[in-house]
Amino acid sequence: MPKSVISNVSMPEPIWWRSLSGYQWFVVAAASAAWLFDTLDQLGVLKFSSPLPLRYAAVTMCAIFPLGLVAAYLGLETKDKRLPA
Repeated sequence: MPKSVISNVSMPEPIWWRSLSGYQWFVVAAASAAWLFDTLDQLGVLKFSSPLPLRYAAVTMCAIFPLGLVAAYLGLETKDKRLPA
């Protein structure tokens, strides 16, 4: 190809998402997750006109939370040592 034709060809712009850093991807993921959970929350409120299913969900969450605390206290990552008080 003649040199004049090659010099007139412009390089395509880099794709914007390839230049994002890891922290910027984290911010995008956090904002997307917040939007997703907000949308799911609104769908749940609209779906359940009766508060009873939401009450069961709240009781289930409150029952699972102490299990997570016990698992963190007795977890294997403590290597047979108690967590600091």
